[in-house]
Amino acid sequence: MAEMLAPFALFAALVLGTAAAHKIVESERLARAAASLTGLPMSCGVVLSIGAAAVESSTAVALVFPASRQIAAGAAATLWTLYAVLLVRAEHKGLTLDCGCTLSKKNRDKMPLPYVRAVALAALVGVVALVPARIGLQSLDAVSGLAIFSLYLAADELIAVRVLRRRVIA
Repeated sequence: MAEMLAPFALFAALVLGTAAAHKIVESERLARAAASLTGLPMSCGVVLSIGAAAVESSTAVALVFPASRQIAAGAAATLWTLYAVLLVRAEHKGLTLDCGCTLSKKNRDKMPLPYVRAVALAALVGVVALVPARIGLQSLDAVSGLAIFSLYLAADELIAVRVLRRRVIA
């Protein structure tokens, strides 16, 4: 079972690493998103965004190594669960905000159910956290993890196209 989860651990590491890099590249936008999600001032949003990037990058690295995979997966599940809770809270308050959850500049407006992605990612790494890793990543694991990540990015783009088409038609 542990061997089957290695590609998913790599996939989660890629998502976390990309999210951390995204927070660095688009620091102002994502600091604003963090401030909006938490209801804190922009100065706190900057600190939250930098802190999240640090946790995401260190967790991404730790997911690659079998000795730290369970703890890292637990940290990732906690991070994505917290993010989902903040997104649900914002939606219940009726806020329309940039969740910062997409790499695309095309769909900065409200995504349909943005918390579903966070819940799905948290559930996936939650399963990885439950199973001890016995071996490191093999070459097939790396290819599989990259393939899953590619499908994830493609799905993100398909959602963006759908959201844009609805705005143009409406």
